[in-house]
Amino acid sequence: MKHISQSRASSGYVFQSYQLINRLQSFLTLAAFVVCFHTVSAQLTIKVTAVPANTPAGASIFLTGPFNGWNMADPLKKLTPVGNGVYMITFNPTPGVLEYKFTRGSLASLEGNINGAPQPNHLIFYNGQPKTVEVVILSWPDLLNGGGTITPTEGTVSIVSSNYFIPELSRTRRIWIYLPPSYGINPGRRYPVLYMQDGQKADKSIPGGGIIAGLGYVANTLCMVVASDSGIEAGALQAMGIEKMQRAQDIALENKLPFINLGESAGANLLKYKVEHFILGGGNFYRLAKLSAAGLPVVNVLHGSSTAGGAYI
Repeated sequence: MKHISQSRASSGYVFQSYQLINRLQSFLTLAAFVVCFHTVSAQLTIKVTAVPANTPAGASIFLTGPFNGWNMADPLKKLTPVGNGVYMITFNPTPGVLEYKFTRGSLASLEGNINGAPQPNHLIFYNGQPKTVEVVILSWPDLLNGGGTITPTEGTVSIVSSNYFIPELSRTRRIWIYLPPSYGINPGRRYPVLYMQDGQKADKSIPGGGIIAGLGYVANTLCMVVASDSGIEAGALQAMGIEKMQRAQDIALENKLPFINLGESAGANLLKYKVEHFILGGGNFYRLAKLSAAGLPVVNVLHGSSTAGGAYI
């Protein structure tokens, strides 16, 4: 009886082990299915939102990079035109750092930068999750003046006024507007307009409000960039500078732009501040929180001595 009991116990142990193995196999099968499903469903979409005005009608645009051995005319990496100068491609690259360029089908027809010189490789980090990247092709060097280069302002500057009167200085000046290279190609595309308060009123603030603001490209992404003017009162933020900073933050939020602050600031100008200025200054941090909540990157780069609010803006 003792021998039979031991046999039954052993059989029960074998049966439980068999069940455990079956469950483990089922789990591994399910995990493999999830991984396969994720691999199939997770895709990268690269969207070209504008191409140079001299792009030949009906031209084919290809994506090239290490992922296809830098094949300049890979039919599997040909972008699909969707109208109004917009092209798209969706594929499943290996997760990691992805570098690529655009071409019209040959080494000679690779894209260029705004000056008509060769464009450095585009770089993005792909984490395997569904993602869309928007890019602008700035030029085709082989189509510029027989393959030459152009100046950064050629065909992109408009004179608004030749004799704009400045009452504070009692003189006139010419007003220029720089237009992005893709301006006019896609009539339906919106362009952020940057109209900043310059703080000219001496009774309120120093000229410029202690900061400089503008739009610029970082890694081929249009960003709102604000920088401390450290050459004036150690970059201390002035009263008008608060309004200028907040206007820049509002523009970034309205147009879904990453916000970058280049800081070298003494912080608030305590010699000139009033209580209401501190209350107004709280709006800076409120807007930063809204930018983060909207999923927009907020970056602060300290490149010099910074104090208090000049460091943690």
